[in-house]
Amino acid sequence: MLGAVALLESRKLIEQCRESLRLAEKILERDRELLGDAYRQMLQEHLAEAEQHVTEGARHVAEQQQRVAQMERGGHEVGEATRLLGQFEEMQTLHTAHRDRLRKQLGQAT
Repeated sequence: MLGAVALLESRKLIEQCRESLRLAEKILERDRELLGDAYRQMLQEHLAEAEQHVTEGARHVAEQQQRVAQMERGGHEVGEATRLLGQFEEMQTLHTAHRDRLRKQLGQAT
């Protein structure tokens, strides 16, 4: 039961992240038009954060993959652990997409 609650909370977090990313994209586009060089600096700072999130996310995915494999080897039920891994992978996809958008914006920013 506790695992189901954690999965539900993770899903809520993923949706909140998606919404935050959508809002951030709108704000970044507006700011780009208004701020010029300051905007570029801000993008670089956001990109550094996004790179860190991608790195940390990759570590979380790898660690969860190891946990699932270890549980399988031990003959344990892996359903919830596998679902959590799927959520980590989904978050990683979001982090990577955000990082890639920032890279693209920096390539286009003047």
